[in-house]
Amino acid sequence: MIVDNSQRPTDEYRGPTPARGRRRSGKRALGSWELLIALLLSCAALGGCGKKGPPLAPIVHVPAAVDKVSARRVANDVYLTITIPTQNIDASTPADVSRIDVYGATSLTPPPVSRIFEIASKVASVDVQPPPRPAEQGGPAAAGPTDLPAQGTTVTLRESLTAEALRPQTLTTVVTRATPAAAPPVAADAVPSTPAFPRRYYVTVAVSDRGRQGPPGRLVDVPLPPLPDPPGPLSLSATDEGITVSWEPSGGVVGFLFETPAPADIAPVDEPTSETGRNSTPAETLPPGPTMYNVYRDAAAAAETDARANWNAAPAQPLNAAPLTMLSFTDSTPFEFGQERCYIVRSVRGSAGNAVISAPSPRGCITPVDTYPPAAPTGLYALSAEGVINLSWEPNGEADLAGYLVLRGRAGDATLQPLTDAPLTETRYADRDVTAGVRYIYAVQAVDMQTPPNISDESARVEETAR
Repeated sequence: MIVDNSQRPTDEYRGPTPARGRRRSGKRALGSWELLIALLLSCAALGGCGKKGPPLAPIVHVPAAVDKVSARRVANDVYLTITIPTQNIDASTPADVSRIDVYGATSLTPPPVSRIFEIASKVASVDVQPPPRPAEQGGPAAAGPTDLPAQGTTVTLRESLTAEALRPQTLTTVVTRATPAAAPPVAADAVPSTPAFPRRYYVTVAVSDRGRQGPPGRLVDVPLPPLPDPPGPLSLSATDEGITVSWEPSGGVVGFLFETPAPADIAPVDEPTSETGRNSTPAETLPPGPTMYNVYRDAAAAAETDARANWNAAPAQPLNAAPLTMLSFTDSTPFEFGQERCYIVRSVRGSAGNAVISAPSPRGCITPVDTYPPAAPTGLYALSAEGVINLSWEPNGEADLAGYLVLRGRAGDATLQPLTDAPLTETRYADRDVTAGVRYIYAVQAVDMQTPPNISDESARVEETAR
């Protein structure tokens, strides 16, 4: 049987069509624009149109990587300077960071950042002050602890290297199932030599308050060659120009002779045995270059009392602008007499990028004593009157000046005798113990406040005849 498909009903049901002319019930039918407005109002009242989906997960921010970091080694301490990030990986601010963790690993070759955590361990950590956040009910949130560094702050952490930290680690070789192609033969001179000493590698990770770790920061490293011997005991002396610090060379006499080339006409001799008992480090294992020195004003006592935070562990800066090749240094910083000053000296080998700094020398201290007399007074003038000879002179400018002594003698006397039992605080004096017709000689000396006092030279002498 043949079926006429043109007569089949469509699948869509359109509903009955109202007959023309049928009377409509009570209320007027809504127009198209009125129907649209009613639909929009219904959607707004119901919280939105369409099918209701599952709740969205809250946005979780991940702190950005720490890209500003540097490392510096001083003896067996490594100081890491870090700038705390201020934004997240999606560039939103403030950063969702609650702490910074530092990981360290020692290796002969640079480990890939993606695998450094296989041999690294956490060596330092610093908590970060939470940034101000809007409270749930509106208004600023309470400020975080003020003793913690804020975002954008530069902090310095310290790792004290142990024997375990100095021992190099090796990454496990990853074996793949694919058969590698035969490698061409490598020339003997192209084979990389084994590094002379390992390096300590560091990577930093920012952690959010929900414990989410950001991407690893920039990899930094410091060399770990043997340390040079520290200098020997210090000798200190104080002068009016400052405090002079002198020291024995690194390694003692043996180390000094080892680095100092002998004249060509002197035959080599056996190395003498070190009398100090120190084991000198062979020069060939140290970074190249002569041994130089840095001088520090020892602030160990001040550092012990200044316990602000573990993130402010910056190393002490030397007094000298550049490492010294000589064995003495004068600290010209003004000092106060009677107050102790202490110093240490460290040996330095290598260039700035690979410099190695030794442990400190024995601590040397000195308490400067004022043994410097005031300047001799100037401008002494004598004027005779009836029964008296009046003296005057220019004042001295020393801060510790106690006063003046007036001296007198007669014509022909080589030595003058003091007229006053105690120093005068004024710059004039009337000598009434005179005899008319006698010619007298006068001089003045300045005296300071030290015990015993320092007395200046005599001023220029003047002569006057009494009336």
